[in-house]
Amino acid sequence: MQPQTMGPRKGGYIVSEQGAISRDERNVIGGQYKAGTVLAEKADGDLTQLNPAANDGTEVAKAILFETTDATVARRKVVSSRLTEVNASLLVWPDSITEEQTTTALAQLASTFIIAR
Repeated sequence: MQPQTMGPRKGGYIVSEQGAISRDERNVIGGQYKAGTVLAEKADGDLTQLNPAANDGTEVAKAILFETTDATVARRKVVSSRLTEVNASLLVWPDSITEEQTTTALAQLASTFIIAR
């Protein structure tokens, strides 16, 4: 029997939050994302994975996906969007992100009171 690897669990990146005020339900689109994926807002208001190299708004970190989801088509999903303390080592970043871009994204999240520890 092959051992199975468990993926990130729902909200596993959260250290603490302020109840329901910390989360929103938003449209997420763009691919298959794991819980803890850092998200950015597209011009149409949908959220997608952060793209630090973009110049269309998706380079600005806005929220964190609460649970693993297939968002190849738009899905209404729960995201952490404010007043949340998170475990930085459990956040999911784009493969090509640099240390400098990660620092910038964490500062962008901090502006909405999502604080990485």
